[in-house]
Amino acid sequence: MIQAILITAYKDFEHLEKIVSFFDNDFKFYIHIDVKSQISTYQINYLASLSNVAYIEKKWSIIWGGFNHLKAILFLTNLALQNRNVFYLHLISGQDFPVKKLSDFKSFFNLQNKNSYIDCLKIEDIGWSGNNGLDRIQYYNFHDWLDAKNLKSRSILNKLSLVQKKIGLKRKLAFPQKELYGGSTWWSLPRKTANYVVQFSKQHRGILNKFRYTLCSEEFYFQSVLKNSSHSFQFDKSNLRYIDWNARNGSNPSFLDLKDYQAIKSSDAFFARKFHEHISKSLLNKILEENTA
Repeated sequence: MIQAILITAYKDFEHLEKIVSFFDNDFKFYIHIDVKSQISTYQINYLASLSNVAYIEKKWSIIWGGFNHLKAILFLTNLALQNRNVFYLHLISGQDFPVKKLSDFKSFFNLQNKNSYIDCLKIEDIGWSGNNGLDRIQYYNFHDWLDAKNLKSRSILNKLSLVQKKIGLKRKLAFPQKELYGGSTWWSLPRKTANYVVQFSKQHRGILNKFRYTLCSEEFYFQSVLKNSSHSFQFDKSNLRYIDWNARNGSNPSFLDLKDYQAIKSSDAFFARKFHEHISKSLLNKILEENTA
């Protein structure tokens, strides 16, 4: 039986290679590389030649907050499920890294573990900015075309949002407000849970498309689809990720460093993020030393 690791990545080939090398052939990788990435065709072909990499390709341009990220996630999930031996799926970014021993992955994620490890909170309980996150979904957001990390584009996005609020334009929600859920993008799901979302997406294209102009739709979609299902999925309180949401080391969430080691080690996390090629070097070396000995 196989566990699938789904990765959306856009930089740092060496780190991506380390992630793949950490796992053996009881794991299969399905990797989407941002079209804008400087990761070369040669590097992609090298990873594709590895026995535990089932898919790697540049397919979409991923801009932070845009719908294409959700499209890539659903695409990789669907691909992984075509392998009938895949019984558990893990979604991570190219800046994540496993922080437990390989044997822990195999013993914890087993055929008897039916839990879905995904942040899943009612939207009013999350505490996001912008009307508890409703602004992200009830107004048109154009992040597939305008990069919010660019000052000029961010100004245009803000003006478009203000105009919509001023004229009282609100989109019809895919789910009623009381049934909207959200949380972190990153999850670990058993086959049944992941397959439900994929099949729902194929059968309800209209609902999926309503998330097209949502800011960070990948932080709403899986949660809302699963929580509105009539199936009794088992949700765990943790998504098994270590993330420091404080602004530190020039990033929010923080780029992790050696100071995070004890907190990571004492947590229930199987993956941590974000790793930086320089800032996180000592931390990564210590994790590898501890977990590959």
